[in-house]
Amino acid sequence: MIYSGPALATDIFGDVSGEAADLILFGDGFAGFAAGFDNDGRVKEVQIGTWEVVFRGGEFGDFIIEKIDDAVHGSQLTVPG
Repeated sequence: MIYSGPALATDIFGDVSGEAADLILFGDGFAGFAAGFDNDGRVKEVQIGTWEVVFRGGEFGDFIIEKIDDAVHGSQLTVPG
């Protein structure tokens, strides 16, 4: 689900620890994970509750390509460039 607007992880989930406390979230997958941008604009995905970073992307496109790959067909998509 894409949120209606960006939100601090602490505003949505309250007590958030580690790197996740500084994320500006843009959505979650209803499966225990939330995604957002860090202070440098990189995408990170965290496990809700443990707040462990499970994806350290760079560009938003990298994140989307990985999610499409995971959800659709399991083959390896590559990031151009």
